[in-house]
Amino acid sequence: MKKMIIALICGAMALSFAACGSKSYTASEYSDSEVNDKVQMYIPQKTVTDETDEFTVVLENTTDQDYNYDAGQRLEVWKNSKWCVVEDKINFTTMQLFTLPAGGSDELTFNVADHYGKLAEGRYRVVQVLSDMEGNTTIASAAHCILTKREQRTDKCQCSS
Repeated sequence: MKKMIIALICGAMALSFAACGSKSYTASEYSDSEVNDKVQMYIPQKTVTDETDEFTVVLENTTDQDYNYDAGQRLEVWKNSKWCVVEDKINFTTMQLFTLPAGGSDELTFNVADHYGKLAEGRYRVVQVLSDMEGNTTIASAAHCILTKREQRTDKCQCSS
């Protein structure tokens, strides 16, 4: 019985890794439908290439309530028709909490080079987990294309979120 349970667990883990087409990606637990459309997140930089070290991400709260968030944004890539988590090279836990006030905005620096290295061309999104004052969680995300330095055409990658 123990061997059967262990085999089932191993099989489930293998499927979760295979679902995103690579051993370095696992399927995201957040779907597009879970994105809070009242807290906008966007990347003002028009072009992000595989040589971009960092970029700015803007959070805008269009609601009448405050949200809390920490410094731990994460990167996800679109693979096999689903969002997959890109492994962060720096495994850290942040204890710093920020407040995004009602009607307010904040700019965050997203460091690609230190946390993820050089990225392959593709469709990516930055995900930020937010919680309201009652402790309910939601996410904000910003999708963007990463292009190779040689390929600067923005029509090559379909980046609708």
